[in-house]
Amino acid sequence: MANDVTYYREVNDKHQTQCLWKEITINTGGSLTNQKDVKFLDLAGGYAFKGSDHLFSCTRNRFIYWRTSDNVVELSEVSLDFNLHNQNLRITFSENSIISGISIIEAGSNVVALLCTVTSVHRLLFHHPSALHAHEIFELGTETVIPSIFADVSNKVIQNPANFHNINLGGGHTAYQIHAGDGYLTDDGEAVFALAVQNGTILIVRMPPLGSRGSCVQHEIKQSGVMSRFLGGLVPSLIRGQEANSGITNIALEQCSDGLVVLATCRDNKLRMWSSVNYEFLGAIDLLQHVPDSVEQMNKNAGGTGHVIKTFQRELYNSVFVAVFLSFANKCQFVIYDITYDMGKYQPAHITTLFGIEGNLVDYFVTSSRIWTLWTLRTGEPSVRYADINGHKRREWIEVPVCASENLELDVVNQPYDPREVFLNRIFHLGQFSPAVILKAIKLYRRSTEATHFGKTFSSIPLKILKSEVCQAVETEILQEVGDQEMAEEDYVQLQLQQWSKFYSCCVQYHERGMKPLGIFSDESTGLIGIIKKSTVGFLYPCPVVDQIYLGDVLPSDDEFIRDHPGFELDVGEFDNLAVLGRCLRKIRNCVEEETAIAFENGLLNCGNPDDLINDAVKVLQDVTREDVVRDIEMELNRSHNVLRSIEILTEILDVALLRYDRQSEDEMIDETIDGLGHVFASATGIGIMAEIFRQTAVTRFEVARDLLILVKLLPHAINRGHLSVKGLKLNDLTFQLGFLIRCYYLLKWCSESLAIQEATSSCENIQKQLEILGLPKHPHTASILKQLGEQHLTLLEVFLNGDGGIKVREQLRNILPPDQGVCAFWKQALLPMISMSARLVWPSVSGFVFPQSLVGYGQHLALQSYASLLRDWCDCDTSSRQFVVGQVFLSCNEPYKALDCFLSAAHDVMVEEFLIGFMSLATTDPKHIEVQYYLKLINLFEEFDYPHLVVELARFAKNIAEPDDPNLPTLWSKIFKNELEMGHSNEAYNAMMGNPDLARRKDCLRQFLVVLCERNELSTLVDLPYQDTVNNLEPEVVKILESRSVSADLTKQNYYDLLYAFHVKRNNYRRAGSIMYDYGVRIRSEVPGLKGLQRQAKCYLACMNALKLGDPKFRWIVKPVTGRASGTAEPGDDEAESPPKRLCQEDDLEGLLKLQKRRVEVLGIAEIEKEYAVVHAHLMLLQRTEQASVLARSTLRPDETVGLLTNAGMFDMAFELCQLFSLSMVSVFEGVILRCIWLSKGSTSLTSPVDNQYTIDAWTWLQYNEQFSSTMAKEAGRAPDCAWRLLQLYLEKYEEKSGRYHRCVASTALQQGFSLPSWFLLSYKKINAAELLLLYLQHGLLEDATDLATEYILATMGKGKEYFGLDDYLHAGANPVWLPYTSIDHLLQALGDFKAKDQHFAELYFQLSSTLDDYFKMLKSTTADTLVMLRNS
Repeated sequence: MANDVTYYREVNDKHQTQCLWKEITINTGGSLTNQKDVKFLDLAGGYAFKGSDHLFSCTRNRFIYWRTSDNVVELSEVSLDFNLHNQNLRITFSENSIISGISIIEAGSNVVALLCTVTSVHRLLFHHPSALHAHEIFELGTETVIPSIFADVSNKVIQNPANFHNINLGGGHTAYQIHAGDGYLTDDGEAVFALAVQNGTILIVRMPPLGSRGSCVQHEIKQSGVMSRFLGGLVPSLIRGQEANSGITNIALEQCSDGLVVLATCRDNKLRMWSSVNYEFLGAIDLLQHVPDSVEQMNKNAGGTGHVIKTFQRELYNSVFVAVFLSFANKCQFVIYDITYDMGKYQPAHITTLFGIEGNLVDYFVTSSRIWTLWTLRTGEPSVRYADINGHKRREWIEVPVCASENLELDVVNQPYDPREVFLNRIFHLGQFSPAVILKAIKLYRRSTEATHFGKTFSSIPLKILKSEVCQAVETEILQEVGDQEMAEEDYVQLQLQQWSKFYSCCVQYHERGMKPLGIFSDESTGLIGIIKKSTVGFLYPCPVVDQIYLGDVLPSDDEFIRDHPGFELDVGEFDNLAVLGRCLRKIRNCVEEETAIAFENGLLNCGNPDDLINDAVKVLQDVTREDVVRDIEMELNRSHNVLRSIEILTEILDVALLRYDRQSEDEMIDETIDGLGHVFASATGIGIMAEIFRQTAVTRFEVARDLLILVKLLPHAINRGHLSVKGLKLNDLTFQLGFLIRCYYLLKWCSESLAIQEATSSCENIQKQLEILGLPKHPHTASILKQLGEQHLTLLEVFLNGDGGIKVREQLRNILPPDQGVCAFWKQALLPMISMSARLVWPSVSGFVFPQSLVGYGQHLALQSYASLLRDWCDCDTSSRQFVVGQVFLSCNEPYKALDCFLSAAHDVMVEEFLIGFMSLATTDPKHIEVQYYLKLINLFEEFDYPHLVVELARFAKNIAEPDDPNLPTLWSKIFKNELEMGHSNEAYNAMMGNPDLARRKDCLRQFLVVLCERNELSTLVDLPYQDTVNNLEPEVVKILESRSVSADLTKQNYYDLLYAFHVKRNNYRRAGSIMYDYGVRIRSEVPGLKGLQRQAKCYLACMNALKLGDPKFRWIVKPVTGRASGTAEPGDDEAESPPKRLCQEDDLEGLLKLQKRRVEVLGIAEIEKEYAVVHAHLMLLQRTEQASVLARSTLRPDETVGLLTNAGMFDMAFELCQLFSLSMVSVFEGVILRCIWLSKGSTSLTSPVDNQYTIDAWTWLQYNEQFSSTMAKEAGRAPDCAWRLLQLYLEKYEEKSGRYHRCVASTALQQGFSLPSWFLLSYKKINAAELLLLYLQHGLLEDATDLATEYILATMGKGKEYFGLDDYLHAGANPVWLPYTSIDHLLQALGDFKAKDQHFAELYFQLSSTLDDYFKMLKSTTADTLVMLRNS
């Protein structure tokens, strides 16, 4: 697996520069002196978990890297597939220093880290990922965060006494006697440490396995002159004993078949071995044996002090690769051995010797096939080199391009921007500087005294706040420089430039310090190679084929070419031709000036044509000063067998659209039921790495296409000069194709460099709403991505890969991975194909339209507009789809007219482009039908965003193109109606409603139309509209709807009855109008209490009667609405009248009337309605004029009860009218009148006093309630009592019957109250019924009045005053018989006779009555005799 990659590039992980640390401090109790005098090197390394290449392992694509600096060790766990939390651990050893690197081993359910300090050894235990995560983690979403192995680490766990040991070297001065060490965990769990002491001895410390009760064992291996075991297979000169200059420089532990072996390099340039089991010396290897003689002679007397040993364990402990870096004064080299154990002996075999480069070695490691080295060159730049160590490979160093340091020079003077804007864009571009670096730069810039050294915790802050802090810091410095003095504009700009440059320099310094390399490590299973730096970590990835051709002289292997471009097959000669072409392109690249390149890119950004823009670069090469370059290019091209074919091949390779990742055959398919690929490179780190590789690839290939176009432009010139012969050159086709590729790769470069913007929440919600309306799938992880945008810089590509793009890529990854073993070297087999798949998803000429949809879904509205603008003039693929999504953006940004234009322009490709077809869900192939459906989607969209005028426009447009039988026509008419009505266009809405061909929809629209007009109070419009045309007649439906609404509506809020009344009156249907108003009145009586309810009820009855009187006399009747009880008639106030009426049929519906016969339908005429109105009017008058409103508001009274209330209120006129109307007795009313008269008379101060008191004041009030009372009467009477008696007199004159029942009632009431009857009443009563008055006198014991009345009555019968008693004749011959109340008179005489003996007055009365009666009898006899004579004579 290691031999298939020949060229690499570096990518940095920006996410590891802005992390939080868990801090732990360890104090072992060991003492240390002279700590400041000795410093150990900063070291770094890494460890990849076992099973990192297994598809379904929780350790997949997961590793740990570490750094040490003085007394601090930092451990970081990284997963490229899952996001981890609490993954960074920083341990500080108090008053101690770390002397070596860290050994990390997996042991069961633990991960063990072994490290050594100058006074102690430590075993750090962490939970293994398999103990923390079950297999179900692959079923979690990619945005899920899982705990790191460092998540639950605490001081208590780290400082467990069983896991560390303080070293005891004896004596009192132990400081820094130990200068090197290593640790190893045996198979039985024992931790073994080998420590090199300055006196030349080796200290072995054994820490018992976990859970055992043993204690640490410390053993010292001292130098001896006797070897207990020799190295077999070597010449005698290699077998060296111990020499005086044998101090140990570096030490390592490695497991071999015979046990754990200690390997040490010494100052005498020998590699020595000891057994850690029995501590025997195993032998030594002279490292100078494989050094050239010149070097050996120069250095054999100069001991090596910088030798470094590294080992690589082969399988089954049979063999160990041992690599030793030999560092001399002016040379360095690597010597590599393969040490095997055979026949009880260790046999070293020399593999290779490699000379180092000029520079300082930082770190290196060796694998089974290669040695990787990390250097710092004399210029201070880092350098990574590797070389093959197998016999069949060439053994020379191959350099890997690493990330260059930042350029301090910024051309601000020649830019038309403010220095502040230029520097801010550069500082915060693509996360170029981490927040930690920027914070440190702020502190340095402000000359802060706060410490920023290695080991401080960094807390991330939002980027907006960080940018504000930067601006504030620089502006504060500028203000301090300016002070109070006035400064010219040019000087101020210069000062700005100076201060911003100073701050930018601080950022670069800290950035370069953080980019200092410390170590290198690899994972041979996955192909991962990591470079650990002071504040981040970089990774080496296999270089794509095109990049290899363009950047270096190393040609790709066949396997690499097939990996990057499946389906392409090249001959050996074609590979050579590509190499020639690559050299030509590199020469062109070196000639393209930076200004020319920037101008070319700016032209593309402004949608320029590459064919025109490239001319400046071609002119530069055609300049006289560059003739030698052109000549070299022509010479190189002449070495190619087929230049044109090479250009065509490279052009095809550059075209991402030609890549195919087809699914494996059925028998080779990966089991998708267990999706082990759903999380590959899905963590923030993994996506960041993919995005950066994508960017590097896009930039490189953009330059390749650009330089290839320059080369093509140069070909005609070379051909014309005769320096080159090219057959079949089609210049226009090549320039067009290359121009297309340049634009495509510029687009890829743009999306990988453009920062995503966090849009407003409302805008993102609008987009989600649109997706739901259109039936498009929502984009995954939207919430988490939007949250990330607020916390860190993300490019458009990173946003895409975090969501839709990453999911699509991982789905396609199944098609290319070998399914048989369930393993994958992700960095070699998966990474570059995933980059190519990502590029294909973004590639504009590949259908699918995933990337623009992603921009829309994640709120990147400005970016989408720029994307569409970049493609507008040259890309014909998905043109309408781009217009559609741009319209979505405009709509979410409240620009509906622009959105409408975009949507309309996209309509003609609805049946062509995949995206538009996808969300249309087509069930027909009729173009017009499909277009109408498209417009319906848009209509729903604009409706949701409340743009009714545009909805109407779209609906009318769709209606005009629809076929007459299109099933969507009713829907379009309904949309027009609904939105016209919403805009207040009642007439237009009416026309749309009447034009709807669907009767059911028309009725629905009608219902909504009526309700809305009522709510808007456009009642005149509602009534005036005809609701019928030549085909449709909706008037019955209007009535039905309004009646239904009227019954169900709350009368206190909605009133449909008045509307129905006006509607029927408008159409001269007066009886229906009257019926409606009567229904309204009945409902008001039960539902609307109080004064307002009565007023409305009264108006309803008046309107009802008015309508009936306006109609035909034959139809002046209505059907009383059916109430809660099916009775025949019901007086007002009955229980059945309390519930709201429910009219079961219309009056004109004879069938309905017949059905109601069983329920005793009651027909009401005007007279019956007038009665009900009278009661309501009486209630209304009572509420307006009396204090009984609370009683009347809570109850509905019968007519007799109403009469009683009117009487009590003094409203006698109305009471008498109700009695007459309902044929009720007036007795109670007259009783009320006489009582008021009596109380008023009794309450007067004096019968002759003209001054009113409270009684009379109140009397004037109720007297004025009655129309019988007038001001004239008041003037005539002068006094309230007199007016009251006069009112009573008038009532008696008006309402008295022949029987005199009301006189009797008045007289009886007055006499009961002990009040004398007024003279006018007596005169009136005598004429009506004097005998009854006499009887009342007798009943109330008024003997004197009875005697006077009887006497007068007797005299009247005798002819004296007969006119006062209403007698027509008197007692005389020939007259009609005259009747006397003999019984009453007898009773009176008897009563007087009883009292005459006791009282003289009664005796006189008795005599008076007796004598009068005697006279009457005498006259009676005479008259009788005369009558008999007359009879005889006749």
